[in-house]
Amino acid sequence: MMRKSRTQPPRSRQDRSGGGTKKAYRRSQDKPSGRKKPKGDWIKGKSVWRNDKEKPATRQPPSQDTEEQRLKAAALASLGPGGYKKFGDIPAHKLGRELRVRLYQIAGGLGEDESGNLKTRIKYAATSVTATLATGFGEGTFRAAVGQALLSRGALFAIQDHLEQLHDEQMLSDEPHLELKKKVDETVVAINGYLGELVREQNQDKQKN
Repeated sequence: MMRKSRTQPPRSRQDRSGGGTKKAYRRSQDKPSGRKKPKGDWIKGKSVWRNDKEKPATRQPPSQDTEEQRLKAAALASLGPGGYKKFGDIPAHKLGRELRVRLYQIAGGLGEDESGNLKTRIKYAATSVTATLATGFGEGTFRAAVGQALLSRGALFAIQDHLEQLHDEQMLSDEPHLELKKKVDETVVAINGYLGELVREQNQDKQKN
């Protein structure tokens, strides 16, 4: 007599998983959330990301009142930039005048073929050395005085190049060439000293305020 086999009901999907719905749920909790860690120094709190790094203070542009105060101070000042009473008192301006006279003599002795080139360029650069210093002094502000002094120094370097060209083209002999180069170098040193005076004066004004 054959025995009847007991048929068991098919196991459910939950039973086949071995742990049921509860165990599957635990595994899903262990999975990473997928959120990326934000950039910077971040510390994880209970449920949110918190940034403990202090943000750098943003620089505020200078107010219009401050700029107006500087212009008012420059307009009412009894002394000009650098503490000089007149622009002619600036040592660099004095040396620039002497250099200008000598350069005009050199330019005047050039031939007519250089009238539209080196003759004009040398005179223009020689005039710029002193004129820019006077302009910056007259405007009276730190920014104007420094900017114009840098232009004056740039004109001196242009003069150096013009002198080298004259010497290379044999339009200027060795002795005046060396003499003028020395005068230009002395004037450059004087302008650098003037720039240093302007910066020191500006720093002192900031400390007072």
